[in-house]
Amino acid sequence: READLVVGTFGRAIWVLDDIRPLRAIAANQDLLERPFAAFESPDAYMASYRQPPGVRFDGDAGYRGENRPYGARMSLWLNPSTFEKEEAKKEEAEDEKSKGKKKKKKDAEAEEATEESAEEPEMSEAEKALAKARKDKKLRVWVIDDSGDTIRSYSTKPDTGLIRIGWNMREDGVRWPSWEKPKEDADPPSGIMVTPGTYKVVFRWKGHRDSTLVKVHSDPRMEWDVAADAEARVAMRRGMELIDAADKSFARLREAKEAIGRVKTGLENVPDSIADPIRKDAKALSDSISKFQHEMRTPQDFKGIDGEVRLTDWLWRSVMYLDEGFPANQNSEYAYAAGRERIGDWIDRINAFMAGPWAEWMEKVDAVEWKPVPDWEPLKIEE
Repeated sequence: READLVVGTFGRAIWVLDDIRPLRAIAANQDLLERPFAAFESPDAYMASYRQPPGVRFDGDAGYRGENRPYGARMSLWLNPSTFEKEEAKKEEAEDEKSKGKKKKKKDAEAEEATEESAEEPEMSEAEKALAKARKDKKLRVWVIDDSGDTIRSYSTKPDTGLIRIGWNMREDGVRWPSWEKPKEDADPPSGIMVTPGTYKVVFRWKGHRDSTLVKVHSDPRMEWDVAADAEARVAMRRGMELIDAADKSFARLREAKEAIGRVKTGLENVPDSIADPIRKDAKALSDSISKFQHEMRTPQDFKGIDGEVRLTDWLWRSVMYLDEGFPANQNSEYAYAAGRERIGDWIDRINAFMAGPWAEWMEKVDAVEWKPVPDWEPLKIEE
């Protein structure tokens, strides 16, 4: 019924291989193995609700606990190892050619350069450029699309080759938490609110090849799904996510301001001290003010231990911790959100006032400086 293979032993154990649909599909059509990339039919996914079972509570009590399959939707894919090997071979060949080219004599290199300049190579179209970039990408890219055609989740992973299985936690894209660390340019968005029951299209891309599968998400069949209560909860949760997003963007602005101060200080190295010193002095004061704003939100980076301070991240957490999918907002959640909203709003207002006041005044002084990328050099000479 669910395409799971259960193997029993002569003792009291069983071994379960989840979802053998891909094996059945390959057995029925072995030409699938010749394809560079393929997605298989996916099993239904359930928004299962977990609770602590009765009996042994802690692992330290040495109670036996079987292994559950990972939570969320499961999707099986075929990534042909030969496709990856060919890509790696092409890469090695290109690197070898590049290495050989460096060893050629100067005259041959100049002749080759002249030949290349005289030959007109056709310009790649935007689609060809995108395909070439996708083929160089080592990650498996995943997009989840709802029934209205909107992409609600995007993420990536570095896969193995062969028959693999990846998961989706049945959540939409979320928002980033205020952090000292700047996210990487290709970082995946964090996961957010749980999706509603329904059918979702999951699109995959690997090495320029695409395929897709459908995933049907069900609510927990042991519990009654209250559509109205869930809709109300989602309004409250999205409101909380917007508050977190505003806090993260404000914290990022402070981080960018400190980075800008660093760049200005570096650029002042070739500016006369009479002009640079007042700007450096103001930069120190501005940096200290930014640090105070940051420490209202997050514990200082170099701090060790527990300082006992209630920071804005604590209020952010309280503003969403009482909310859950399927359950409407209550008095506690409304109070927590209002308290967090008031404090975060005041913090952002003070940051805006700082940017419009002291920061803008300092930037006027910086803009008035005649920058010199290199110092004024005197003629070289041999001292007598």
